[in-house]
Amino acid sequence: MIRSCVKADAIIPGVGFRRDPLSPPFHVNFVRGMRFVQLSALVHQQDGFGRMIPIDFQQAPLPARPARHLRVVVDGRFTNAKLLKHLPSNTTLIGRIRRDAKFFFLPQSQALTGRKRLYGQAAPTPEAFLADPSFEFQLVQAQLGARRCQFRVKALGPLRALQAGGAQNLQLLVIAPLGYRLRKGSKLLYRQPAFLVCTDPTLSLQALLQSYLWRWDIEVNFRDQKSLLGLGQAQVRNPNSVQLQPAAAVAAYALLLLAAAQANLQALSRPKWRPNPEPTRLSTAALINLLRHELWNHSITKGLTHFSSDPGDDHNPQKLQPDLRSALFYAAA
Repeated sequence: MIRSCVKADAIIPGVGFRRDPLSPPFHVNFVRGMRFVQLSALVHQQDGFGRMIPIDFQQAPLPARPARHLRVVVDGRFTNAKLLKHLPSNTTLIGRIRRDAKFFFLPQSQALTGRKRLYGQAAPTPEAFLADPSFEFQLVQAQLGARRCQFRVKALGPLRALQAGGAQNLQLLVIAPLGYRLRKGSKLLYRQPAFLVCTDPTLSLQALLQSYLWRWDIEVNFRDQKSLLGLGQAQVRNPNSVQLQPAAAVAAYALLLLAAAQANLQALSRPKWRPNPEPTRLSTAALINLLRHELWNHSITKGLTHFSSDPGDDHNPQKLQPDLRSALFYAAA
């Protein structure tokens, strides 16, 4: 694989100043051009020599910097040195951290000579910080699903993580276990505490906590894609189909959620035997039923009218028959 820089005009998309590969090592020159990636395969000749044959040649422009500030929320496996030390500019990372992670305060002073110190005194681990009574809890309200909950949190920062964060200033947030009941009047149960780090020590606790809670929608998406859409269950054998079929299903699912977010949709009428009130947020099952209703309702009500007949007055009344629309569109949402 060969990366090359080809001279080009400034008005061509993807053109910019790049390092000239022909410049001497003691003086780096820049040239306006495009960046390409070439893939070649080795072909053996009859005389024993080999020849590299280009088989792919793609333009590889540098990605544009984001126009707005990005806030990226990840789980624990992505909160590592590889990502923390190479975080793009204008980007804030929020991720889970181990309960026994080692943190240090910023150094209070620097020596006049020698290498600059990155770490100061040792800070408590997230688990010890949660159990330390000298740090009081703060009450923060955040949206959790369709309701607002009050969380007890503790924050500490700016800190630096040993080896993982390097010179990156971090903010540590610990969330006390949240109580819940399986049913009304049952025993109060508690979830596990959560330990978070944020690369922006000045970010407010409410914004940090709310961003982390919104990430749970990703897990809901995975569940709906697997259980409702049957993602990965298509019986395809072609390699291209194996890659494109799940992507097409997720794209259709994304369009459905985007339409629900931008339109003021109302769910179908719920049966009277369901005592729960109407949901404030439509689930994926409710959106699918609503989509079926919009696609099939006209055909059901208008396309089958010629099969109906009006019985005379001398006939006995017919027994109550289930409605076809109810049989198609009634599903637990």
